[in-house]
This record gives sequence, C-alpha cells and structure tokens, in this order.
Amino acid sequence: MDAMQRDQDLLAYYEQFNQLSPCLFFYTWASPSITVGRIQSNKDYIYSIANKHSIPVLERPSGGKAVLHGGDICYSFITNIQDSCFGGTMQVSFRAINFFIASLVNSVFQIQLIQEPSACKLHNADPNCFRHSIIGEALLQSNGLNHKIIGSAQRMGSQAILQQGSIQVFPAPISIPEFETCNLSEFIQLKSNLEEYCSELNQVANDALVQRGYVNVDVRQFVPHHFPC
Repeated sequence: MDAMQRDQDLLAYYEQFNQLSPCLFFYTWASPSITVGRIQSNKDYIYSIANKHSIPVLERPSGGKAVLHGGDICYSFITNIQDSCFGGTMQVSFRAINFFIASLVNSVFQIQLIQEPSACKLHNADPNCFRHSIIGEALLQSNGLNHKIIGSAQRMGSQAILQQGSIQVFPAPISIPEFETCNLSEFIQLKSNLEEYCSELNQVANDALVQRGYVNVDVRQFVPHHFPC
C-alpha cells in the first residue's frame, strides 16, 4: 500500500463529495522509508542519501520537510474546510488539529506536550523536518529544552484539508545522521510495541471524535482499493 497515494485519494474524495465528518487514523511503516514534502527543496540531495542506504523515498501530498520513518507512528487527518472544530484558515486549522493530536498522544503516552513554545530550534536550510519548528506544533519539554516529537504538514484544497504527521516513538531501524530525531523512548519508559501504541491511538482518536459529536468514519469505504483486506 502506498500511504501517500492513499491520502491523496482521500483528499480528492473529500474535495469531490464534500464529506463533512473528519477522519483520522494512525499507522506504521513496514520498512524504513523517507517522505518528502510536495514542494520541498533539495530533493536531489535527499534522494542521494536514500539511495546510499537503499531505502525508498515517497512524496507526500502535503508540505513540510523530509521525515525518516520506521520507528514512528504516522497519522492522517482529513476534514472539510468548513468544519467548526478543525476547519478554517490554514493557521487556524493547523493549530486546532495539532492541539487535538497532542491531546491524544498525551493520553496514550502519559506525557505533557506544549504548544507554541517560547524557544525552539529553527534551521530553515536543513531538510530534516525535526530540526525545524513552526507556530502551532506541539513539543516535549525536558530539562528546560523543547524537543520536537511530532512533525506535521498540511495541504488545503478548495473544500477539504489534509494534515499528515509523524510521531517519533522509537529510533528508526536504520541510522541516518542527516535525519536523526528525538523520540519518546529517550524521555519515558515505553511499555508496549509500536503496533500496540498505534492501535491504542486509533481507539482513543475514534472515541474522542465521537464524543465531539462526529460520525465514526471508516476510510476504507472511500478508497477500498487501498485496503485490499
């Protein structure tokens, strides 16, 4: 399954049918991969690094910078641009969705992420998503420092919003210095494996959306060709 094409198709579905209820799901990667933002610069440099380590590169339909996957849990959030909780302008929706995702991560991992920190690392020329923080992202504070644990990027259509993100839980199975990140295992004792945490996040997310009055959305009905089982 190409997760990036799946998300692109979901965005197109929401654009075409003006689907009102948001859908949110978490997933993991079967093998190490790198994703790059749709309009990211220095893609040739990233491809050269990936080729050196024999791992694939996929282009996200959203923006943002490069992310090394394998020890992380990713999420996809799609909703209508008119959504009263998660819609609006890019800045407003980005902030609202990030706040919601952070609340789920806080619940599952028993941590306290903060939003809009007073200080953060900002290296605009660096292709690594996790060396670049922007307003609205949630960071983990430890020993007086803010650490980026969740990277997110958004794509706004005329009717719908797609936000994709990566939660760094464990170190990636392959070490690539250019894409090193902090991860939750450095700060807390983790008691479950990646798949168990992913399943718990999906359940907590579903419950939280239902509590807000949304209909439970099964994305498999929209793009069944991406979910053969």
